[in-house]
Amino acid sequence: MPKNRCARYAAAVVAAAAFCVPSFMLAASASAATCQGQTTTAYPPAACGIALSASSVVQGSSLTAVGKGFQPGEQVSGVAHSTPVSLGTQTANAQGVVTFTVPTAPLAPGSHSVVLNGTAAALTMSATFTVTQVSASQNQGNLAHTGTDVATLAGAGAALVVAGAAAVVAVKRRRHSEA
Repeated sequence: MPKNRCARYAAAVVAAAAFCVPSFMLAASASAATCQGQTTTAYPPAACGIALSASSVVQGSSLTAVGKGFQPGEQVSGVAHSTPVSLGTQTANAQGVVTFTVPTAPLAPGSHSVVLNGTAAALTMSATFTVTQVSASQNQGNLAHTGTDVATLAGAGAALVVAGAAAVVAVKRRRHSEA
């Protein structure tokens, strides 16, 4: 009887392994296949993919990139492209989600992309965004103070002109009275 019970247990373990391992492998490869390069417009992404907090940002601000579909605990590196800017490495949380902050100050105005690379599943996601220049109307009130107070300078100039005119009048009167 014990031998029969062990045989049944071993058969159950083998059957479970035969069922679980291939279905896990299929799920992993299907996940990677459907997730590869997928972009979503929802922020944060509801399923596997990458989403950006904005599609267009003003140079000098930042945006957030959220990637979902990585393995929990997986190391994910991020890079902003055109002029490569490393975003560092994040660890995917228990739901397989990572969040990166993308600074735009080092990026020139134009089209750029964020690429997230997972190390364990070799999963790569990317999304594009546009960096725009700060317009004069957006920058109004934020301009650097590069000059001087013109009113003070004009007042000092006017006082010097009046003093010079008074000196000329005084010299002419003195000469006229001596003659």
